Amino acid sequence: MLTFDRLFAEHVATGLARQLALGDLIGERGWQLDLTSGTVTFGDDLRYHVQLLGTESHDDGSWLWAWANEASDLPPALLHLCGWLREFGDRQGVAELTEPTFAPRRADGHRLALLASGLTGRCYYRGPYPGGAVFFHLDDAPPQITAPVRPERVLGVLSMDVGDASGILKG
Repeated sequence: MLTFDRLFAEHVATGLARQLALGDLIGERGWQLDLTSGTVTFGDDLRYHVQLLGTESHDDGSWLWAWANEASDLPPALLHLCGWLREFGDRQGVAELTEPTFAPRRADGHRLALLASGLTGRCYYRGPYPGGAVFFHLDDAPPQITAPVRPERVLGVLSMDVGDASGILKG
């Protein structure tokens, strides 16, 4: 049986590399999430399809997987990725991927999204809102996001502290 920490250690470097590339691409652009169309727009020129992961609540200090968020009536088409992660967690015995909600001290949104990035080859975005943040993956990010890490960037990715990674994207 795998643990969350072991899986995270195996996949964090590739996830961080994608986050650096996404940060380079979107820069300081604002973001707008449209659940009806299943897209996020960065600034006026970048638009991508999304898959929802979950939310962190600052009010009660909890993580809630999107598949468990019944109160928000989320479109099922936006829950495929988090559903796949749940099934993966069931098969591997990783509680953090299967429990609907828990305290972020076990695994916060950035750690969960980085693991998912490593497992799926996608990048993620943390979208803050009053009282919390939504985490989602970009379904159709451009190739420069998912391409192998450039050699000159490898050392920086490998030596980066995960705490520093949470500030890569200003969201």
